Amino acid sequence: MAEADYPADTEGLTDAFKRAMRRLASTVSIITCGDRHAPFGMTATAVTSLSTNPPSLLTCVNQSASIHDALGIGSSFCVNLLGGDHGELAAIFGGQQALEERFKFGSWDLQGLPRLIGAQASVECSVDRVVAYHSHSIIIGRVRAVHLGDCISPLIYGDGRLHSITEL
Repeated sequence: MAEADYPADTEGLTDAFKRAMRRLASTVSIITCGDRHAPFGMTATAVTSLSTNPPSLLTCVNQSASIHDALGIGSSFCVNLLGGDHGELAAIFGGQQALEERFKFGSWDLQGLPRLIGAQASVECSVDRVVAYHSHSIIIGRVRAVHLGDCISPLIYGDGRLHSITEL
């Protein structure tokens, strides 16, 4: 297949960018906030570590997402890193089920911030900064607690599909 270049002034730039990002594999997470009375959760791939001093991470959330307005400065959220056996849960929290039905699937600790039992890791954060950028907000979270699972077997999203990596 021949390479194609898409200068910034061409009509196909957006499509080319989307196709390029399909080649960027990402770990799949479920971001949660709220409590047992009003839990929110969404599947996300735009999550990355930011700093170890202080421990912090960032995630990007569409401003139209139901969870977005609950992620204001000082609020809390949890990033649950999914394992290879969580593909169905990723789909459910990615919109396959209604908001009020999502936490009926999987095993959740709802005593405080919703945390997925059996996640590879769950990272609890306080929102430290929110940066609006067009359709999304960059949410910077300062880490408050980390819960580690027993194994490393990430669920990866790439080329529009979920993949399991069991070699780690």
